[in-house]
Order: sequence, then structure tokens, then C-alpha cells
Amino acid sequence: MKSFFHKISLTIVALLFLSSPAQGASYKNNIAVTAHPLASQAAIDIYKQGGNAIDAAVAAAFALNVVEPHNSGIGGGGFMMIYSAKLKQVIVLDYRETAPAASEKFEYTGNNSRIGASAAAVPGLARGMEHALTHYGQLKLAQTLQPAIKLARDGFPVSPLLADRLINRANCLGRFKTTKKLLFYKHHPLKTNTQFKQADLANSLESIATKGADSFYIGALAKKLVAEIKKQGGLIREADLAKYQVKTREPIQANYKGYQLYLMPLPSSGGILLKQMLTMTEQDPLKQWGHQSVKTAHLLTEVMKAAFKDRSEKLGDADFTPFDAKLLDENYAKNKRQQIRLDRASPLPQELLQPEGSQTTHASFADQAGNVVAMTNSLNLAFGSCVIVPGTGILLNNHMDDFATQAGKANAFGLVQSTANRIQAGKRPLSSMSPTFIFKDKQFRYALGSPGGPTIISNVFQIIVNLLQHNMSLRQAIAAPKLHHQYLPPQLYYQERYPRSTLDALNAKGHQTKYRSRWGNVQAVSLDLKTQSFQGVSDPRGEGTPQSNATTVPHKP
Repeated sequence: MKSFFHKISLTIVALLFLSSPAQGASYKNNIAVTAHPLASQAAIDIYKQGGNAIDAAVAAAFALNVVEPHNSGIGGGGFMMIYSAKLKQVIVLDYRETAPAASEKFEYTGNNSRIGASAAAVPGLARGMEHALTHYGQLKLAQTLQPAIKLARDGFPVSPLLADRLINRANCLGRFKTTKKLLFYKHHPLKTNTQFKQADLANSLESIATKGADSFYIGALAKKLVAEIKKQGGLIREADLAKYQVKTREPIQANYKGYQLYLMPLPSSGGILLKQMLTMTEQDPLKQWGHQSVKTAHLLTEVMKAAFKDRSEKLGDADFTPFDAKLLDENYAKNKRQQIRLDRASPLPQELLQPEGSQTTHASFADQAGNVVAMTNSLNLAFGSCVIVPGTGILLNNHMDDFATQAGKANAFGLVQSTANRIQAGKRPLSSMSPTFIFKDKQFRYALGSPGGPTIISNVFQIIVNLLQHNMSLRQAIAAPKLHHQYLPPQLYYQERYPRSTLDALNAKGHQTKYRSRWGNVQAVSLDLKTQSFQGVSDPRGEGTPQSNATTVPHKP
């Protein structure tokens, strides 16, 4: 897979991060890591033009829309965690999708929360990118859009990963005429190395570059989107788009093994669950027990089950659903740890729903001035709702499925959710996206994030444990096989290379282990304290190849 990218002579950039909040910063390199080399190159081009980490992230987000249409785009949304070197502050931008007004009375049955226009929530990415630039960037929106426009207009070779995703979702994509026309050739999904051009998407991006995000929310693009959504029986209307707003959130803070962590707040469940799970494991001698030992694996599984139980029963958008602050109380988590037995698995309801795969993308960026970005964007499932709006090239998300759309029925990820996550007009569906910063003594050390639906949380959790308990390198921590349990369904999923002897012992304790491939594609960075340079790591499960950019560029004071 790596050789494919050597053929197109492009390098992917490696990630991230940051400066000490307590001092001025001057680092040796700008860096960016994304899941696709062309998006990373877009970020590097922006650095060379004088952009900072926020500008680079925005350019990469739009480029990813073009080269990874299965993962993210302006028809979706996400979250951006920013460290501002000027403000010496961590900020979370929430441009998660929202429920259309008409969705409150709409009856979701079968798969209409996953496939088709009714599955689409109000997109937030375009407004989110504009907001990030206006408040924290240095360049104009039009400048950051140019790499994506060029990629869409000129085309690029379909990567092996994109070709694989097209095959996996062919049945869904083939249902919609406009989608099939763009993504198929002679009734078959586009193949690896096919030159892929998206003229309509290029025109849509040009419109946003010229007229700003208003083009998407109140302008010509808004009219095209709504006309097609109405035609297909969807729910988004012009008023929904016009009302959309980006939210600025406070990150959740946690301490673990002498490190300070910045975690995602609601409407992402990631930070709450991570803080609970880390608190539950901090006092246990996991290094002494051994990485992937039966005792360690059992405890990690039980704390995941306990945390995900709270997610299923208590969490929703805090702007609509009252949040119980005890869920972040350390004593609450410690009491939950005391209830965990090490000799056997805790009982679970026998719900046998199988989760589908998710497609999301994570990327991270840092500049020589010390600004840092960790960004996770998504359409939900691969290619979202499978609907491309004619004349726009825009794929619509299917994030309505992240709500509790049908009482007692799990969503595509097998997550059973409560009325706290019920649909309400303007509400944001509960998410698992978890861009994360790790500091020590006010000095940046690590940044990471991943795609993968609920597996995002378990993935980030185990990487933190691997780093701070087992003293692994960042590369080792990411590459190590992981476990995932989300309370329901009752399976304990494991990745390739997990020790068979440990899995057998876990089954003997009452766990139901099951192999599951393809989860996670972590993009992360560490800071080399001696050289004051950033070291990036891309997940070996994906297509990324870290590379830094050491060109000095001007930065505003």
C-alpha cells in the first residue's frame, strides 16, 4: 500500500504539536499528519504561504473532503481542539451536525436513519472551518481552499483504501443515480489508480471560497441542497441551514500518572468516558501485571464496560439534556473500580446486535510558534447517507443515526442509547470523537486521535495507558493490538496479533471474545524535548507516512 504513494511522489506529513503554555515557543518544524498524503501536502503548502497550524488544518479538512470522500467533508461535521500559543489556552470548536426541525416528528424505521436523505443532519464543517480561521488563523478562507479546489478539478489517483471502501459500500452507493455516476465506472466502483475528478465539488468549493460559508448555509448551495433533500424525502430545510452555529466548548481536564490531559466535552462522550476509565486504572500496577496479560486485559475490559454503560444510559447533548456532574467525579469512578472483580467478567444483557464499520478521519497539526490542532471530522458511516446532491458533488452525512432514533434499537455501531440522546430540533447527536492533548508540567508531550465510532474511545484509552503506564514509545503504543468493549453488544472485540493465550483465559472468565478488523487510524505526535522538534507517528493500519516540514515561515505576534 505504501508503494502506491511512492508512485505519485507525494509525502504525508506527520503531526503535531505544541508548546508550553507557560512560556513562549519556537520549534524547529511545522508538522501535519493526516490519513492521506495529498491532504498533508495541502497543509504543508499552507505553512509555506505563512499559515499557522489552524490554517493548515482547515486546508487539510477541505482536501480530505476531496481525496477521502468516504470519511469526511462539507456534508458532515466534527470537532477541533486548538492550543493557542498567543492565548495559552486550549479551546474546543464544536461543528457537530444538528437535528433538523422536522426530525422531531419524523418516524425512523428500518434503515432510513442510515441510508438516504432522511439520514442527514444539518452539516457543520464549512461553518466550523470558517470560524476557526476567523478567530485563530492567519490566512483567508479562499487561500486555504485552493489546494482542495485544485485536487477536485485536476483529479488524483484513487488509493487502494478508497477503492476498498467503494467496494464495501457499493450496494448503498449504487442506489442513487448521482452518486453512482460519480463513483462508478461501467457499473463497477472506481478502481485503484483511476484518475478521479470532481468538477461539481470543485465548483462548490469555489463558491465557498468566493462567498464564504454563507454560500453553503444561505446561498446558492443551500438552495440546491434543500431542493434535492426535499425531493428525496429528507428533512433539512433552508431555515435549518440558516440557523446553524458553531459552539465553543471548554475541554475536560484530567490528571493521570503525573500528566495533564485535555479531553473532549459533550456532545462528545469521549472525554467523560476517558476520564472515568483512566481514573479507574490509575492505581492498578498494570506495568507489573504485564501488557496484554490476562489480569491487565480483564481490567481494561471491565472499565470499558462500566464507562460505556453510563454512555448508553445517561449521556446526550448537554445544551438539551441536564448533565450529571458526578460522572466526572473521581470518587464516582473509584467506587466503580471497587465493584470490579478480577476473577470473572461482570454479567451483561445478551443483546446480539453487530456493529457496522465507521469512517471518520483524524488529523493533527503544529507550527513553529507553538499552535496546535487536533481535528476529527466525519460523515458517520463510509460515504455517509450515500447521497450526493446533484450539481454540487457534496456527500450528505448520516449522523441522524447517532441519535436514539428508535426506542430500544441499537444504532449502526451497536450502541443502545437512552432518551438523553433522543432527537430534538437543533440538538447535536452524541459522539465518540476524541481528539486529545497530553501535557506534563505545562509542556506539550503528545497529541492523538482516531476514527472508528465508539472504538475511538477504547483506542485512545489504551494508547494513553500504553504510553503512561507501560512506558511504550508512541509508535509502539499505537501499533499494539487493542481490545474494545462498549457494554452492548456483549462481545469483547480484539485486533490482529492479540495473544491467543490471553484471549482463551478471558473467555474462561466469562468474556465473549470476537475478532474484528479495521478499527482505528491514529495520527499522533510527540515532542522531542532535547531537540524541540516534533516527531510524528501514523497508524500502520492506514496509509499515512509521517514527515515534517522545517521551512521557517512568518508568524504574526
